[in-house]
Amino acid sequence: MDTAGWKEFYLGKIFDIKKGKRLTKENMTPGDLNFLGAIQGMNGVREKINEEPLFQGNCISVNYNGCGVGEAFYQKEPFWASDDVNVLFLRGHEMNEILAMFFITIIRNEKYRFSYGRKWNKEQMKKTLIKLPACMNKGEYMVDEHKFYSNDGYIPDFLFMENYILSLNADINEIPDYFLEEGYDKACWYMDHIDQKEFERQYAGAVRSDVISLDDREWKYFCLGDKKYFDVRRGSSVYIKNMSPGDIPYVSTSKENNGVTAYVSESNRKGNLITLAYDGSIGACFYQEEEFFASEKIVSLETIQCPLTKYIAFFLIQILKLESELFSYGGRKWTVEKQLKQTMIKLPVRNSDDEPDYNFMENYIKSRSFSCNI
Repeated sequence: MDTAGWKEFYLGKIFDIKKGKRLTKENMTPGDLNFLGAIQGMNGVREKINEEPLFQGNCISVNYNGCGVGEAFYQKEPFWASDDVNVLFLRGHEMNEILAMFFITIIRNEKYRFSYGRKWNKEQMKKTLIKLPACMNKGEYMVDEHKFYSNDGYIPDFLFMENYILSLNADINEIPDYFLEEGYDKACWYMDHIDQKEFERQYAGAVRSDVISLDDREWKYFCLGDKKYFDVRRGSSVYIKNMSPGDIPYVSTSKENNGVTAYVSESNRKGNLITLAYDGSIGACFYQEEEFFASEKIVSLETIQCPLTKYIAFFLIQILKLESELFSYGGRKWTVEKQLKQTMIKLPVRNSDDEPDYNFMENYIKSRSFSCNI
């Protein structure tokens, strides 16, 4: 499935998002109504209780706290959702199980942003951007002047979503959750090419019994400008036109190609660093394994207490991308001294001394099935 032409939509424009309500164990009595908690399986159903429904069915539930942040499920029947669960009602269009499957796959792809000790609360969820197919007419995108679904007037192509799911040569209910957790692209591949025996033969390694949980460590905040932990340095203000061509990567603010926009004859950074754009494509963040030239509107980041590895870098990059989203809209700059170096990031810490646990970060990424592609 070609997603190149898909458009960005805020979840808060596609769905009315409502928060569940706290109900303690002491106040529950057994019954027939589904009670949803922040769990990873069982369609989110943790208990059966004797209460009036808090929500009617035909909607999507998403864990925003607790176990399995970002786990999403279609709820067909009325239910009660705990205060760790957000409930999504499709705006302006009738939801159904087929559409829900399409949205759930995409929503689950976003959960990595909030699986590092963070909550995906209602306000953050509203501001989360997802990509969807948009309605077209004679090769041109249709635009709604009322901008009901999109600030740019794009309209989600719900018919395409339904037809795509219906066209799959598989029963959607048979797609393993562990595969969907690996991301939208893989899920699409699987749904396009599903053959259970072939899957078991080629992708059995995707199921890992040794996956480490992020809940295995306490998390604490660290300041990017604290020289005890990080060395953050601004790039050089040398224009590319004044440099000689060569074979050393010139890293700029591009969000493509690992940030490399040219190759020059000199470097100003050793390798084994993270680069981060604070202007232009704000938040474009990459691991640079070899020496490179850092341009003006990026910074390089080095960890002081432990040399980077590609696995530690991958872990930290996900954290940094979360913070960069605060400055990635409205033309705002993530200024180096006043904002970037004052940014607090939350990291897992060692039990012994509350210092960043880089060994845990590396082992966590290694335990994930996608690590073989890093």
